[in-house]
Amino acid sequence: MKKNLASFTKGYLIPGMISLSIFCLPVHVFANGSTIKGSSSPVIAKDGSYVPANAFAVAMLDPKFLKKFEKAFPSASGLKWYEDGRVTRLFFKDAGKTVRAVVRKNGDLESMISYYNAALLPDNIGDGIRKEYKGYRLTQVTEVEYADRKAYLVQLEGIDDWLKVKWLDGDITLEERYEYSH
Repeated sequence: MKKNLASFTKGYLIPGMISLSIFCLPVHVFANGSTIKGSSSPVIAKDGSYVPANAFAVAMLDPKFLKKFEKAFPSASGLKWYEDGRVTRLFFKDAGKTVRAVVRKNGDLESMISYYNAALLPDNIGDGIRKEYKGYRLTQVTEVEYADRKAYLVQLEGIDDWLKVKWLDGDITLEERYEYSH
């Protein structure tokens, strides 16, 4: 099932609500026991939203957004976010993946990048790459979602070299090749 951040963020980011404190930290405990936390006292705004720290201008997230986020990413942990001009940047871990997402003020997903071990790569993509590059071992994946398209950048290790290949819409392209020094 395709997870589309835009489907659950639309209308839940609260634009214009900004904290100028660098000492406030978010606190939210998800059903799975993971938390959004920091090293200082928690700050909860009067409207019930949670305020993260680590930047001079920090966007506040609505509790409804956090509930929808938890539903879409039930194993997510370590959610951090900050406002960056016209977008909000989210960082978290989910099911063995490190995820970075960029969400526009209107709640639409602009992009999402996930980094993970090749063992988590969808079978059809991994099998296609293994068939094309026999004798290579898949190691790391960078999954990029942008403009309703998804690309997989996969690192492969061979005996004498290692490769970076891109899988996009069923096409596999060699992007980079490096030889080991002997």
